[in-house]
Amino acid sequence: MGLITHRDLLAASPSSLLPSLDRVVALRASARVANVMETRLSVVAPDESAGVAGNRMLRHKIGCLPVVDAGRLVGIVTGDDFLRWATMRLLPTEATAAAVGQRATATG
Repeated sequence: MGLITHRDLLAASPSSLLPSLDRVVALRASARVANVMETRLSVVAPDESAGVAGNRMLRHKIGCLPVVDAGRLVGIVTGDDFLRWATMRLLPTEATAAAVGQRATATG
């Protein structure tokens, strides 16, 4: 199991200091997911507490955690998920519905 992060993509990007545009194009064309993805993952189980997951994300400075059950990926929890969860509890109901609706429209 692996995960590609924004940081991984930046690390895999060819430098603009390379001597030729042809070399940059060739490097980009040859890049494969398996060569870029992070395989040493911190994961959580579906029954772990949200607090444990959030603390792990903060401690390791990561933006998402794969949720794994019996070796199988069943989901991904992100920093946005925590922000949405907190917002739904802190804002009045109308504002929460509008914010959640905007996200669904933007992603769907």
